[in-house]
Amino acid sequence: MKALHAVLVIGGIALGLLLASLSPAVAQQDRAPAANRYQVSAFAGQAAGTGDMVHGCYTIDTATGETWMSLAGGAPQKVAEARGK
Repeated sequence: MKALHAVLVIGGIALGLLLASLSPAVAQQDRAPAANRYQVSAFAGQAAGTGDMVHGCYTIDTATGETWMSLAGGAPQKVAEARGK
């Protein structure tokens, strides 16, 4: 059994060295420049006084820093201006 383990370890090392010597893959250019531009964070809770459930989300434009808040069923409202203004 020990001889089989030794053969497997040596074979694994040889395979690892062979794969490491191959040229690395060439990175492809990002085709969608807006990929990962927006970050969304959802929230839920009870409204003060009435006890009604409130839920919605914040949307952040990571390129400009603008932030919007959307409540369920409502239009987005701008919360913060872009950076540098």
